[in-house]
Amino acid sequence: AANPEHLRARLGSALTKVLRRSNMKDAQDLVNELATAELTPFLAGRRFTVAAELAIVEGKFEDAVKLAEQGIAANPADPWPDFAKARALGFKKDVGAGPAFDAVLAKNKVAPIFYFDGATLLQQMGRLDDALALMDKYETQFKNVKFPDSTGKEESYLGRDDRYWLARGDIALAAGKDDLAMTAYESAIAAKSINQVRANYSKA
Repeated sequence: AANPEHLRARLGSALTKVLRRSNMKDAQDLVNELATAELTPFLAGRRFTVAAELAIVEGKFEDAVKLAEQGIAANPADPWPDFAKARALGFKKDVGAGPAFDAVLAKNKVAPIFYFDGATLLQQMGRLDDALALMDKYETQFKNVKFPDSTGKEESYLGRDDRYWLARGDIALAAGKDDLAMTAYESAIAAKSINQVRANYSKA
């Protein structure tokens, strides 16, 4: 039998490739290869997750939801099958997408992709309040995170996170919340300039 850790790495690589829309044939070949294999709950869940993401790429959103639900059943602790389900629901413009992304965050609050991907899909659906709510959850999760700067002084993670402020500004602007958008964009500019100064300093 194949080494479980080796299969875990291969499935992780396959999931990353599908999410990046690259080398998807390799991912499909692995899903097919493991179709009849005896897998641990974790590996079975990941196989269904990769299969669900492949179905999303093909526009088969109903199939993707079903595959993701099989992944959730196989390994309820893993957030990635939930993420695939939430994405599939988002792409098919299903109102269940918002709660589905909440289910992802109930299992993992520290992976930025879950917040940003979710907010983007909810924004595309026109569910702007839900998208902003996801950004609020991101801010709540990371607002107290600090890290030392080059002098040893503690800095706020959010203060440097221009990607977050830019995403928040775009959603707020689309929702017609101009003041909120302006504040977010100003924070994005401030964060970007801090990052730029640091980048230039590090190059010197």
